[in-house]
Amino acid sequence: MTVGLFNTGVDFALFTLLTVLVGVNPLVSNIVSVGVAMCVSFYLNMTFVWQSAKSIKQTAPSFFAVTIFTGWGVQGAVIWGITSIMGDGDWQSMGAKVVAIAVGMVINFLAYRYIFRSTKPTAPIKK
Repeated sequence: MTVGLFNTGVDFALFTLLTVLVGVNPLVSNIVSVGVAMCVSFYLNMTFVWQSAKSIKQTAPSFFAVTIFTGWGVQGAVIWGITSIMGDGDWQSMGAKVVAIAVGMVINFLAYRYIFRSTKPTAPIKK
């Protein structure tokens, strides 16, 4: 859960920085923020969350396909839909991103369970 919150924070913070402070279009900001968060998310999910015994070659293509679909496709569609109706002001764009993140999170979590879950038992984490 901590990793998910961290990734979400990276995504939302970068989106807000680009959209509100720099004035970048919300859809372009979403592409950049999701791209950065996606790379961070892959590493943290593979290493800490799922502790996957699968190789990067086995997990990366599926992970990036799912994340690109949800991050750029689903989130982009939600942001476009909301800002088309409500306008693309700062508050509308940030609200659209919050809704988009929530929708994408559900899809990502369900897919990541399948991608990273090993069929082999993993060693317990040493504390």
